[in-house]
Amino acid sequence: MAAKKKGKHFAWSNIHNGGKVQEVRGRKIVVERNMVACGDPIDQATLGFTDEEWAGLLESGSVRSYPYPEGIGETESPSSFVLRSMLGGKEQLDPNLLLEMSLVGQIDTEEEPTSELVEA
Repeated sequence: MAAKKKGKHFAWSNIHNGGKVQEVRGRKIVVERNMVACGDPIDQATLGFTDEEWAGLLESGSVRSYPYPEGIGETESPSSFVLRSMLGGKEQLDPNLLLEMSLVGQIDTEEEPTSELVEA
C-alpha cells in the first residue's frame, strides 16, 4: 500500500466525509455530517481517504494544490468569479489558476495537437 499523501491541498467543493447515523423507527437517519467546506486546507492522511478516493477528488477538481479564491459568492462558481474578476479588473489573477482553468474540460485524443489552421 502506498503512503498517504500529506501536503497542502484545498477543497474546491464541499466534501462529505462520513458522519453519524441513527436508527429511528426502523429507518436510518443521518444526524450529523462531517463536511469539509470550500477553501478549507486538507490532505489525504488527515481525512483518511484511500488512494483511489484521493485520486478521484484531484481528477474531478474537488481538491486542488492552490487556494480557493477568496470573495466568491455562496452560489457563484469559481469560473464565473474569475471571469467576473477579469472583466472587472478588481484583482490580479494567478497565472497558475488561469492555466488550470484552460486545462479543464480538454478531451484526451490519440492525435497530437496541431497549430495549423484547417481550411474548409
